[in-house]
Amino acid sequence: LFSGDDVDKPAGVLSGGEKTRLALATLVVSSANVLLLDEPTNNLDPASREEILGALRTYKGAVVLVT
Repeated sequence: LFSGDDVDKPAGVLSGGEKTRLALATLVVSSANVLLLDEPTNNLDPASREEILGALRTYKGAVVLVT
């Protein structure tokens, strides 16, 4: 989801889409057993959407998506 110099950016300077990717990645690797996501792909480019959806497909807990 992040590569090159973007890996070292402080969270405060991330764009809206980058903040969304970071938040979703953090949730997917957390110990939460339920994710409630309100329009999780807003502000994401097509490649990021695919990465997030792929991560959600392998997530072992329950996922509730609101669109």
